[in-house]
Amino acid sequence: MQQACVEYAIRNILLIGSPSAEKAILLSLKQAYQILVDSEQSFNLGEVTIAERHNSKGNKHLKVLQKSFDGYRFFIIQAVYNADATIDLLQQYAALCQKNNTQPNRVILTFTPYGSQKTLDFKLWLGISTANAIKTRILNEDDPLQESLFIDEENLQKIITYSQNLNIPLGLNIKSLTKHKEEIDASIKLFKFFKLLKATLDLNLAKHV
Repeated sequence: MQQACVEYAIRNILLIGSPSAEKAILLSLKQAYQILVDSEQSFNLGEVTIAERHNSKGNKHLKVLQKSFDGYRFFIIQAVYNADATIDLLQQYAALCQKNNTQPNRVILTFTPYGSQKTLDFKLWLGISTANAIKTRILNEDDPLQESLFIDEENLQKIITYSQNLNIPLGLNIKSLTKHKEEIDASIKLFKFFKLLKATLDLNLAKHV
């Protein structure tokens, strides 16, 4: 941790669970968190949250708030392909924070274009869900990758529209899930488009500086 902090100037750390249920967990998330809290260095700790699970269980906003009380400072939502699930989580989290008179922590939205069944299968293996209607819309197109970009753009604009007054500082995470050149290029293209929306997002972020 000393090396990470001093030599590499790392301040933000994302904690995630074991990648496989078949392997023994040598260090639990709770233990890892406590080690970081007890260290001499000051880190901002974050965690992945899955909006679709909030859609099915309805309690993810409660867990996010509790994690905030526990010391987590940011949350990353996995690849967004269900804007409504993300919006619902953000709205309920904001309302819960207001009720508890506490400032919401930063929520980072992840967007990952994909253009093949193989990449979709990989997404599912990672635990990233995509509604059947979205899968069909993407994979049935002559240019699936371009269609996924359209969907990412639609989703971000919809999320900004419904969350810009929620008092939640938002961030963006854009990445390719594979090393395929066309999907990496699509991620770069998506980044360039999102820059066009940066002014709107900055207005939202400015409220929390």
